[in-house]
Amino acid sequence: MSQHAKIVVIGSLNVDHTLRVPHITEPGETLTATAAFTCLRGKGANQALAATRAGEDVTLIGCMGEDDFCTRYIGRLRSEGIHTGAIMKAVPSTGCAFISVDDTGENSIVVSPGEIISPLPGAYPRCDIPQRGDRESDFL
Repeated sequence: MSQHAKIVVIGSLNVDHTLRVPHITEPGETLTATAAFTCLRGKGANQALAATRAGEDVTLIGCMGEDDFCTRYIGRLRSEGIHTGAIMKAVPSTGCAFISVDDTGENSIVVSPGEIISPLPGAYPRCDIPQRGDRESDFL
């Protein structure tokens, strides 16, 4: 095995929209948030980022919507050194989570899954998934 492992991660790429609120809303209630932020997340992206920051050579396989989130997300992954050629862009949209977190740390989450990667061969024929003879990996 080489000095740096070649790792292929298959997983989700989502955008989290988080709001700090005084309390979790009741049905029909409207609140004003005290803070708001957006983070690029997803189990696959988190694992790829951790492995890359540990010095490994990482390719991420996933699926995102053809939207502005995808463009920003892929730019961020590339800036971290993650190979993004196997991320397929499809419709309808990139997966998002809408998270409210109250002053006690309690949360409420609504997820719009958007596009999710299928691990089945041929499921995403337009996706540039590294093949064994093309780029061998030490871990998947």
